[in-house]
Amino acid sequence: MSLVINDEMLDARQAVRRVLGIRPTAPSQAVVNSMVTVSLALGSGNRTEALAALNAPIFTLGPEQTLAVLTNMPFVRRANIATSQAEGAINGTFCALGCLSGM
Repeated sequence: MSLVINDEMLDARQAVRRVLGIRPTAPSQAVVNSMVTVSLALGSGNRTEALAALNAPIFTLGPEQTLAVLTNMPFVRRANIATSQAEGAINGTFCALGCLSGM
């Protein structure tokens, strides 16, 4: 993956972490583990278990507020741009400096 896309994805991760109240220094695997636990808990209708997973020290907003954000996730422009660029790289349509149609 290009360095441009890599930098965009790192910026996007920080933007999403800010929205969700995840500490910038939180280990990625801890975040993933918590999010998987939350997803599985909510999928089985266990709100209490989801809130317990969001009570970890990696979260700064508190379980209730974090869950409220997760269930009504706002648009995160930086993440949208980065994931679109990554998709373009995978599909062979990404242009780091912009492209003209038909070129």
